[in-house]
Amino acid sequence: EAEELWEAAPKLLGLSGQKLCDLLHVLGAARAFRYHRRVAEEVAKSLVISRNEYSRELQLWPQTLPLVCEYLAWHLDDSHLMSSFLTSVLVPFWRLHPAAVQGALVPHHAMAVSSACARVGKKVPLEVLQ
Repeated sequence: EAEELWEAAPKLLGLSGQKLCDLLHVLGAARAFRYHRRVAEEVAKSLVISRNEYSRELQLWPQTLPLVCEYLAWHLDDSHLMSSFLTSVLVPFWRLHPAAVQGALVPHHAMAVSSACARVGKKVPLEVLQ
């Protein structure tokens, strides 16, 4: 049950990047889960507030941000929070670690980020996609 999984999950940023992605994947697959918006908001806020503390984990698992983008694109209604996540977490990380990002980025990751950007009228940074 997705609700039980969510309630049992430790503090979000206490999870590794891989475990965070796994959690969002399982929750995302549970279409009847009634807390998607709450989870999306908590994930985005946590990463915006604690981006420096979570940076090392993102370096270890650089596909975390595209997979978070996918979940947020589906479930985050707050366009200001989405924009803040993209501009203060995703873009700076991608600019600081282009080799790691390019090494881990696959087409569906680029599509997920593009979807999140489109939600707030932004474009994917071209230097990352090259």
